[in-house]
Amino acid sequence: MNDVTPPAAPPATPASDQLNMPAMGLIVAGVLGLIGQLLFLLIHFGLMGLSLPFASGGSFGLGMIGAGITLVLRFMGIAVNLFVLYGAMQMKGLKNYNMAIGAAIAAVIPCFSPCPCCFVGIAAGIWAIIVLIKPEVKAAFAQK
Repeated sequence: MNDVTPPAAPPATPASDQLNMPAMGLIVAGVLGLIGQLLFLLIHFGLMGLSLPFASGGSFGLGMIGAGITLVLRFMGIAVNLFVLYGAMQMKGLKNYNMAIGAAIAAVIPCFSPCPCCFVGIAAGIWAIIVLIKPEVKAAFAQK
């Protein structure tokens, strides 16, 4: 007679192993976002320098307001990408759960990364959120 027993469940992987790849994805997304923001910042200053000699009386003020808003948004993008990098490092070391989940959520928001980089951030952020909400991963953060 055949003994019918269900196969054993695969052994659970440790939380640090589960978080390695999503954390690396967030690091890549943060670095790409930083590079993109810095390049756009350089382009911004280059274009602003080119347009100053050609500015006429009425449009100069509006152009400077738009340039100022763009500059503020670029620096916000740099700050958010630095936050994503820091949160990914915290996630990799199982150090700060709230920082890790915040960085994953920030990576999903496409406004802070240049267009090609935002797809990497969205994918890595969703992956990181899915892994971070697992009970065994939360428990691993609580143990450290």
